[in-house]
Amino acid sequence: PKLCPIPNGPALSFLIDFLQAGGMMPECGRSHNVRYLKTTNEKHQPCVCRESKNARSPSLRISVDKEEFFARLNGNNVWTEKLLLFLLAESNCQGNHDKLGFPLKVLVDAGLYSTANNARRGLTAFMEFQRHISIEQADKNGTYHGGSLFTACDIKSNYVTLTRSTAVDFLSDYFTFLPSFAFSLSDGAFVLLHYVFSLARQKTAQIAEKGGFTLSLRGICERMELPPPKDVVNRRYREKIQLPIERAVNEINAAAVGFVDGTLALEIVAPAGRIHEWLDGYLKIQMDGAYAESFNKIAASRTCKMTRFTDAKEKEAAKIAARAESKKKKAPDPVRSVS
Repeated sequence: PKLCPIPNGPALSFLIDFLQAGGMMPECGRSHNVRYLKTTNEKHQPCVCRESKNARSPSLRISVDKEEFFARLNGNNVWTEKLLLFLLAESNCQGNHDKLGFPLKVLVDAGLYSTANNARRGLTAFMEFQRHISIEQADKNGTYHGGSLFTACDIKSNYVTLTRSTAVDFLSDYFTFLPSFAFSLSDGAFVLLHYVFSLARQKTAQIAEKGGFTLSLRGICERMELPPPKDVVNRRYREKIQLPIERAVNEINAAAVGFVDGTLALEIVAPAGRIHEWLDGYLKIQMDGAYAESFNKIAASRTCKMTRFTDAKEKEAAKIAARAESKKKKAPDPVRSVS
């Protein structure tokens, strides 16, 4: 499909953060409901835990089988994010069965690789990469269960057969959508587009009411792993921060034109002043037609559920008030004492 349903939510975000940061994961989370812990698992292997106090978002643990593997994670691992999301989208399209199969040509057609041989090498490298990583989720008793996302990969006659584990299901808190042209974009544009559609799932009301939403440039800078201004030497802010975001925006806008029956337009709204003033600006995202259709349906469904919930609460309150009034009428008049 041109708009691929992909998993979305805290668990997948945690995994992507881990792939990009590895041993540099923060000691504590961004929310009071979440914290990160660097520790070891039962096998004394290094791991990072995302402990959640929210029952709907169980605690997750990501372990690596060797200490030195943490060092390999510190760097540009966008290629793993791209291929992982592609495989998750493909798995969803095939019904999330234990076996996932597709020809290598699919990876070429998606724009991930230029040739089938490159696709074979890339997929083999990814399977070796993810084999070192274990993803586990805590049950209600606090016991962790899981493992690698994919347990086996067989490539014969340019046809791929993957065996997925139950750990894949841990990443599917809910779903969002991603245009399939995303996989052919440059790394920076891919990360930005994924970030936009990940948050679009949380901004459905704004999309339905206003035809879009906004994202802070500081948040985008962090998500694209661009350096903060204090780390940029010789004041090369234009080169290191502004241009990468502008190029990603332009690349996405160009790819979105005519892709489906609808509009996806990204626009940077920021003053042309100092870098800190520029980062106080925002990215304006407008979407309609096919790009917004699924999000509009989700917003309509939420509104309907909220309306039913509000009506039910009002009816219950009316019943309680009526019963109280009935009891008040039936109660005998208090006896007055005669002095």
